[in-house]
Amino acid sequence: MNRKLQFEILSVFVAAQVLAVFFGWVLYSQNVVMFSNPDSVWNSFFLVAYVLLSAVLVLIVLYFYKGKSLFRFFEFFLIFATSNLVFSVYFSVLSSLVLSLFLVAVRFEFPQTKNVFTVLSASIVGGLIGVSLGVVPVLIAAVLLAVYDFIAVFYTKHMVVLARQLGKREAAFSVKLRDGRKFVELGSGDLVVPSMVSSSFFIGHLNPVFSIVGSVVGFGVLLWLMKRGRYWPALPAIVSFQLLFSTPVFLGLV
Repeated sequence: MNRKLQFEILSVFVAAQVLAVFFGWVLYSQNVVMFSNPDSVWNSFFLVAYVLLSAVLVLIVLYFYKGKSLFRFFEFFLIFATSNLVFSVYFSVLSSLVLSLFLVAVRFEFPQTKNVFTVLSASIVGGLIGVSLGVVPVLIAAVLLAVYDFIAVFYTKHMVVLARQLGKREAAFSVKLRDGRKFVELGSGDLVVPSMVSSSFFIGHLNPVFSIVGSVVGFGVLLWLMKRGRYWPALPAIVSFQLLFSTPVFLGLV
């Protein structure tokens, strides 16, 4: 991977978190949250269970369904749902629906916008989850998802299967950047998890800068590992350094 690709994917990674903090603040200001009790740690386990169930369902669909249309529909629905969530804060119901459908039409008409909409959707989802969970529950969820990512790549290996099969179906579950024949790919979940941590920090009146910087360092470690040319789970490195760099914030030193 050359320096240009490294810089571009790193920029996307940082932009996703900054956008998540913004979108999270927008949603939180209008009390748009997922859980009525954000500080309950049970929310963490519910979120992880939801992710596990979703992975199982996707694997089942991939096994029985060999087409692409279903995944395209899901992508368009995700763009519509996430954008409508944000638009509804500022506009009427009808206007929000029209604007959301317009974005779906843009994505349909211009395939090259795939990465842009993947980042936007991941940022909104990350922001929503982050403001819906307290700092402690969101950190528990992040750690559990990092452990799951490690197991899913190195032991069960179903994450590798998911990445390959979804890539063949051209499903927009990742950001893929190219420079000639070289490319780098980052899953949308690897954007959502650090984004939800940073947005939760912001709403919890903790400085999210340290969280973002830590995740960037962890992502840098991931890029170094990727030079070895194999699949590596992104979340263990990202979440570990995110927690490490956030320690001064927890201790009240900054």
